[in-house]
Amino acid sequence: MADLTYKTRGDSSPQGKPKVYLACHPEDSTVFDTIADEILTVVNCAVFYAADPITDLDEHRARLREMNLVVIPITETFLTTPSMARDVEFPLTQEHHIPVLPLMQESGLVDLFNRVCGDIQFLDKNATDTTAISYEEKFTQFLTSILVGDELAEEIRSAFDAYIFLSYRKKDREYAKELMRLIHENDFCRDVAIWYDEFLTPGENFNDMIADALNKSALFALAVTPNLVNETNYVMTTEYPMAQKAGKPILAAEIVPTDRATLETHYNGIPENVDAHNVKHLSDALINAFQWIMLRDNDDDPRHNYLIGLAYLSGIDVEKNPERAREMITFAAEAGLPDAIKKLVTMYQNAEGVERDFATAIRWQEKLVEISRTQYEQTPSEDTAGDFLFALDGLHSCYLTVANYTKARALLEEALSFMNALPDWASENFLDRNRASCYSKLGELASRIGNSDAAQEYFEQSNTYASRVQTRIAKEAESIRNFSVNWLADAMNNPEFASLPEEIWNEMKNIFLSSSEEYTFSSRFELAQSHVSLGSTAYDAHDYEAASEHFGKALELLTALIEQNDSAEYRRELAIVHSYLGDIAKQQDRLAEAYEAYMSSYRLLLGLKSETENGEALHDLAAILSRMATLQERVGQKEAALALQQEALMLNRAYAEKNATVTAYETLAASFITIAMLYRDLGAIKEARQHAEVALSIWNELLSLRQEISPLAENCRRITEELLQSLPDDT
Repeated sequence: MADLTYKTRGDSSPQGKPKVYLACHPEDSTVFDTIADEILTVVNCAVFYAADPITDLDEHRARLREMNLVVIPITETFLTTPSMARDVEFPLTQEHHIPVLPLMQESGLVDLFNRVCGDIQFLDKNATDTTAISYEEKFTQFLTSILVGDELAEEIRSAFDAYIFLSYRKKDREYAKELMRLIHENDFCRDVAIWYDEFLTPGENFNDMIADALNKSALFALAVTPNLVNETNYVMTTEYPMAQKAGKPILAAEIVPTDRATLETHYNGIPENVDAHNVKHLSDALINAFQWIMLRDNDDDPRHNYLIGLAYLSGIDVEKNPERAREMITFAAEAGLPDAIKKLVTMYQNAEGVERDFATAIRWQEKLVEISRTQYEQTPSEDTAGDFLFALDGLHSCYLTVANYTKARALLEEALSFMNALPDWASENFLDRNRASCYSKLGELASRIGNSDAAQEYFEQSNTYASRVQTRIAKEAESIRNFSVNWLADAMNNPEFASLPEEIWNEMKNIFLSSSEEYTFSSRFELAQSHVSLGSTAYDAHDYEAASEHFGKALELLTALIEQNDSAEYRRELAIVHSYLGDIAKQQDRLAEAYEAYMSSYRLLLGLKSETENGEALHDLAAILSRMATLQERVGQKEAALALQQEALMLNRAYAEKNATVTAYETLAASFITIAMLYRDLGAIKEARQHAEVALSIWNELLSLRQEISPLAENCRRITEELLQSLPDDT
């Protein structure tokens, strides 16, 4: 694939793998390896990237249309600077309904992203919503819903009735695609796959791959153009002789008029050309070629149609044909095949080969709920109960997408009622995990509509069930550890193992004894996040005793986690906990304790800033400095408070310059007005007026851009105007 480089697992060939394209601004190209590795960890695919400038834009657009997914790292540079990725590649995905996965690389870009790219979903690794599904889980779910895995790809290939080997010159790629389309316009060839070396180039050692493809093919189709004879080429020297030697029927499909005598000179024994554009001639030739093959009578089989539909959707051994894919998958879904229904939901949600249509996605998800309900009623078990709960949760997510919170909440409540009515065979872990998830999502819904009391209650219930699961996991992990220790002890006393080298024993010991830690690691962080969520809700309700209890538990869990894995994610969460503990201490006039808590948060955030240099670190540092300044004000140290607020202002200015969002500039304006008030209190009227005027200019600029401004921001703007009016003439 000229102009594109790719990365695959083990540097294997990209042939036949799902195709992912990474579209990014050239200045962001350093993220390619990291994102490619993350994708390849989840799915065995080929991740492409334009390492060099594109030389043929038309060919580049054609190849992008073959991609199964386009991943875009979202940065301020991508959003604010012209590039091929932003101005050509992203619009093409929207025009041709290619699924897009935007990955937010910097914080504070949401407003700018929505202005540039529209209201499409994105994933943000830096998100701090402790009640939400983790970035990693969302990332995995999205990739596996779009890209076909190895096992399913193999099932798709086995569903084809037969294979055609398509041979062509690489410079005739577009003609080859045209021939594929012409072949598949014959209904009896719909389920016939066409193998063509989509990414291979002359000079690569792929003779074995060609031989394998020829071996399983029932027909050798040759795309005839003058390029077959105007120079020596791989088709002439290798593929055509190989097909003759294997005794394969040969179809010479002439797409561009080619001199017959010259063709016969270079391709000994080639049959008469068939005019590829003559529908009857091509159809008759194909029928004649396949008359000895018993094509399977499976057109009414839902699973078969679903698999062939996936082939046309993803371009697996056939050309991509989204309309045919939609028809075949819809046929299977209407027959009640759950996998087909799930695929239609993701297709309409992600604009995968169809127009994005949330109403249609909801309609199909509702059908999946009813099918799952019926399956449970017919064969009640934990598996079918889990399928039903999963379908309900999917419908809840669909309604969240269209902001229908009433129906989303009703579905979560239905899930809880369903679990409460389950027979005794339902395990406690199954029930507690699902109840914890439901109550957490109910808490999130309550928070969205501003009902903090209900949110706190839901989060407490979620925490109760999550804690029960955590307790069981800890006991199971201890059992695993004890088993491991006993097994090692027995093994070391076994003469058969006695001769093993010491380094092997040490490795075995590390593997066994770490198993309990690996088993509980993620669940402990989830529990810590649950306590942070509960603590913040209690703090907002001024229940400082409950807030302190939850933040204390989170502090204990996070401290232990960091001792084992000093990750930035854990440290940032711990910094949030310390800042809240400082707020609680300040509210209760324990100022020295508040200062120590703020300093603990500051030290953690300062380390994160030096490591990441992202916008979120600037924002967090400014916030904690501002908190520390309020302590200085409380004890009458306004000069010290001013110094801290000026440092926070510098960080907020850098944050706004880096992110250029409404929220960032609102924060910057608030920082200016805070300093203006301090100058006023210190009698520095000129400086107070200067800072207040800057704040007011920012508010007015935001209004002139007609961006939505929060009620809090409107209030700050009013305060700024009142402050300016109250200041005496500094002359």
